[in-house]
Amino acid sequence: MLRRISHVLIFKILGAGLTFFVQVMLARLLGVADYGVVTFLLTLLGFATLLAKFGFDNTCMRLVSEYRAVQNWPLMIGLMMVAASTVAAFGLLIAVGIGYLGTSTTLFPEAYRSYTPLLLGLLPLLPLQNVAVSMVRGLGAQAAAEISETAFRQMMLLACLVLLVL
Repeated sequence: MLRRISHVLIFKILGAGLTFFVQVMLARLLGVADYGVVTFLLTLLGFATLLAKFGFDNTCMRLVSEYRAVQNWPLMIGLMMVAASTVAAFGLLIAVGIGYLGTSTTLFPEAYRSYTPLLLGLLPLLPLQNVAVSMVRGLGAQAAAEISETAFRQMMLLACLVLLVL
């Protein structure tokens, strides 16, 4: 038990360091004005991710651990499929809605529109990743969930921004 806790603590500290490093790289890569735009859009992405998860992250963590305890694998697989498809559908629906509002109205100023593809591209992926992390936690692999949650999200963000800048 103590070993698991120490692994999770180590990964949390490494994740915080990676987040700091990515934020510094973004600030240097984008400049002051564009970094502010990206920070605003990432905040919007965080709120949209909460909506797109639709509570499946908490449900999956609870039910996957329950199904694992009683070894009910068909129900676990069914839950995973329903959760992933529902969260992906909500993520796409919210991305389409934000994309429509961003292009057809003055919701996003002109400076924000060049980074809107980043928001729309990440929106279906981040809720799926959050639900997958909850499933891994439900299976009892806390350290693996921690790695996925911190490293994957930061690397995905950095890769998307580098692609946009290039």
